[in-house]
Amino acid sequence: MLGVYRLIESLGRGGMARVYRAWDTALSRYVAVKVLPSSLIHDTLFVERFQREAQLLASLEHPNIIPVYGSGISDGIPWIALRLVSGGETSSLARLGTLRHSRIVDILKGTAAALDYAHHRG
Repeated sequence: MLGVYRLIESLGRGGMARVYRAWDTALSRYVAVKVLPSSLIHDTLFVERFQREAQLLASLEHPNIIPVYGSGISDGIPWIALRLVSGGETSSLARLGTLRHSRIVDILKGTAAALDYAHHRG
């Protein structure tokens, strides 16, 4: 448990964190919870960077940016709760050939619009 979120399964790992599918016990819904790994929780720079990421993401309102539901530190473990988006990683779907070319272009356009929006807000 991290806050009100019960971690169910690992969805993947990035450069700084692992993402889990979790159950929000307060609102009865599935969410994604991004967790700073135990190897980094004692590094104050990484913890501060992770918390700053949560604050920055939460300040962005755009249809192509996943909303933040909450963040915190539970038992010394920093976490960020986000909307769970189903369907898998776009890169994996593209490699498997399950996405049409036009759909890939639409995804890239949406990503570019989100990046442009975020960059204009610092």
